[in-house]
Amino acid sequence: MTKAQLQNIIKTGENISIEFKKCQKELSQTVFETVCAFLNRSGGHLLIGVDDDGNVIGVDERCLDTMIKNFQNTANNPQVLNQTFYFSPEIFTIDEKKIIYIYVPESSQVHRCKSKVYDRVGDADIDISNNHSLINNIYLRKNKEFTENEVLPFLEISDLDADTFKKARRLASVWDDKGVSANNIYVLLGLMT
Repeated sequence: MTKAQLQNIIKTGENISIEFKKCQKELSQTVFETVCAFLNRSGGHLLIGVDDDGNVIGVDERCLDTMIKNFQNTANNPQVLNQTFYFSPEIFTIDEKKIIYIYVPESSQVHRCKSKVYDRVGDADIDISNNHSLINNIYLRKNKEFTENEVLPFLEISDLDADTFKKARRLASVWDDKGVSANNIYVLLGLMT
């Protein structure tokens, strides 16, 4: 993400894949509802230190490191976000104010935030926990889009490409400064074919 791209996201305003959080000193309770909704829908861009109208208000610089640590710790706390997920928050300076940018990809799993299922509708995070039909739709959509959980009963090991396994093992063992994680392996393998 470049500063120019981030400024374009801010100009676009909140929508199904962009959310602004005004948080200046600590994360609000709704941050992880948004993360959950993005993971369950199509992913999105979360900007902390920007108000709902797209005004950059900034994060208190004394709280910046603590907020990022709290975000990462909470994202890996299954009592808050289940399935847990790894994120790489970035800090940007816009108009001499610091903001935290977090890209949330679409996940292959259905996620819950504090035992509630959230989905993204327009620019809102909707609790759909009591609507089994909507939750079922998420499962169905993810089954169509992600094949990692698909059972192929007639597939044999000889049908698989040994070189791809070697590449996957090599990728899984490499960590660069941005962090190649298991979540990225599927994407990288898809690009190698």
